[in-house]
Amino acid sequence: MKIRKITALFLAVISLSSFSITAYATPYTTDDVITVLRATAGLITPTDEQINRLDMNSDGIIDTSAAIHILRAAAGFLDIDNGENIDTSKIILSNNYISSEHFQDDFVKMNISNNTLSIEYKTARNGNKWHFTIFPHFAVIEEGYLNNNHFSRNVSLSSLNNGAYAITFFVGSGDDYSFSGTSTVKDIPLHVINGTASFLESPMLQHNIRARNIGLSQSPNDYLSIDDLSDSEKTELTNLVKTIIGNETDDYKKLKLISDWVADNIYYDWAAYIAGTYTHESTRAYATYVSKKNVCQGYAELTNVLMRLAGLPCRVISGHALGASAGGKGWSDVIHTSINHAWNEVYVNGRWVILDTTWISANEYINGEFIKKDNDYTYFDPTIEVFSRSHKYLSYS
Repeated sequence: MKIRKITALFLAVISLSSFSITAYATPYTTDDVITVLRATAGLITPTDEQINRLDMNSDGIIDTSAAIHILRAAAGFLDIDNGENIDTSKIILSNNYISSEHFQDDFVKMNISNNTLSIEYKTARNGNKWHFTIFPHFAVIEEGYLNNNHFSRNVSLSSLNNGAYAITFFVGSGDDYSFSGTSTVKDIPLHVINGTASFLESPMLQHNIRARNIGLSQSPNDYLSIDDLSDSEKTELTNLVKTIIGNETDDYKKLKLISDWVADNIYYDWAAYIAGTYTHESTRAYATYVSKKNVCQGYAELTNVLMRLAGLPCRVISGHALGASAGGKGWSDVIHTSINHAWNEVYVNGRWVILDTTWISANEYINGEFIKKDNDYTYFDPTIEVFSRSHKYLSYS
């Protein structure tokens, strides 16, 4: 059940295309929009009448087509039968998108003011050029050259009609006439409502904030003990940690060094994931270290032990994530009440840092071959707003 994200490859020379958005009539009311969003976020249990009328199943998950119509109504470009205005007061919108407030080696920070999008972007990926696209229909395209892996740009959004869009960044190589690269930050929801552009927060955000508040109240000292290693295993992994962190004294840098080691040296075992052959024993920290491959539980267990051996309180989080098993679907289209993924939180500099080494690592073990890929730092110390787009907290270990 442990899952893995899939990275898309982008190879293109893109030209701008024109587009239009058609408004459709829908029987849904303002309250229906709010009900769908709150049920999806797990804030309410829908009534039998709501389940029947909104095509929900018994778990409060709505039919895909119904979800599209209702949520597009929230975006402001579907007509309501009775002509009433959409009440967006309970839909969480934001003028800011910040991938991380603390990690400065790889980030994207965006702000919308007066329908102008200000972008600051830095990447740890190799490349000389960046590309920025707003989908659908390549509604906005910007590109340029990186300066020390960094760029900033102001982009006008005034040409966008009311509707739902997605922002994706690419990094790669190219010249003035061509570009070849991979997506780095992708599918960031952008909505234009009544002519004003905003970011739409994840429906899991409020749930995750409440869940984290419980975890934040727990003492970091409770997450330092190690009881799943033999004496010889502990000695071997202790020596590994000493090699990884060397003479580093800064705890945040220790965290980054250990995270990078796990992401660089462990490979996702697709065969084990597909066959479901992983067990508690096979996903132990030491087993993952020896085999150099595992599913997400193994990544999280190894990260947990290495952090604790470095003196950094660490815990394993169990939850639901929109990875391979979701098949590209969003929160409205999946049942997200069961655990299918594991990640970590590490206590550094007075706060719990979110860390998903499985998703940071793009390494794959397929058909007996270890395939090395670039790391994705979206999941290193992300903001809870960004993390909630793909992860839902369910349990602390």
